[in-house]
Amino acid sequence: MAMNKPCPFCGNDNIEVYTHYGESAGIQYGGYYPECTVCGCRLIYYESREKALKAWNERDSHGGK
Repeated sequence: MAMNKPCPFCGNDNIEVYTHYGESAGIQYGGYYPECTVCGCRLIYYESREKALKAWNERDSHGGK
């Protein structure tokens, strides 16, 4: 299994991809999102699990992590 890029806040590299769908004010939203299992840092929704992990691993890092 490929190693994920560490969380920019806590350094944890155990990242999960979750799914969530909902509706608010008549507008549907949701998809897949990557989230750090330690501090809860997460990104926006993506249309697939693969795109969510790719976005996590290719994001711009701050602080050298």
